[in-house]
Amino acid sequence: KNIWKEFDHYFRQVNPEFFTNLTTTHTDLTSRDLRYCALLSLQLSSKEMALITGMTLQSIHVLRSRLRQKLNIEKDEDLGVYLSRFSSESE
Repeated sequence: KNIWKEFDHYFRQVNPEFFTNLTTTHTDLTSRDLRYCALLSLQLSSKEMALITGMTLQSIHVLRSRLRQKLNIEKDEDLGVYLSRFSSESE
């Protein structure tokens, strides 16, 4: 779990408003959801996410689908692009 703490530390340095902006819009996200939203906002591929998290590729696809539903994102909208907007909302 140390890798998540380290990732969170550096991610917050680079994207200080991401979690605040995201949770203001989507109040029902769990801490696990937020972690994966952060990874997705970096627009990593499913394969890259599987390598980083140790999850199977199928689990990543299920996770993406579940987050897409929870965030109410249409299938034709890119999830990574949508989430990356929360990093630069102040621009």
